[in-house]
Amino acid sequence: MIRSTVPSCDTTWCNHCPVAMVGRMTAMTLRIPDEINASIKAGAAAAGLSLNAYIVRAAQRQAVLDSARRLASLGLGEDLGGEGDAL
Repeated sequence: MIRSTVPSCDTTWCNHCPVAMVGRMTAMTLRIPDEINASIKAGAAAAGLSLNAYIVRAAQRQAVLDSARRLASLGLGEDLGGEGDAL
């Protein structure tokens, strides 16, 4: 299990977070299956990010892709504005 002890953020930009934010952050504990733990840590290291920043970025990216797929299913777009992600 990965436990984060990142302090709460209450500014619009945080040095240990990958995105600008408004308000505070919520602490969360994740249970990562052992079989993917090493690859997540390796991905974070390769990206030059903390484990927390890497997981936040991955979750944010997936939320954007999920939303874009919903919009595409309504006929409102077929790509993410040239970002290279096909739907």
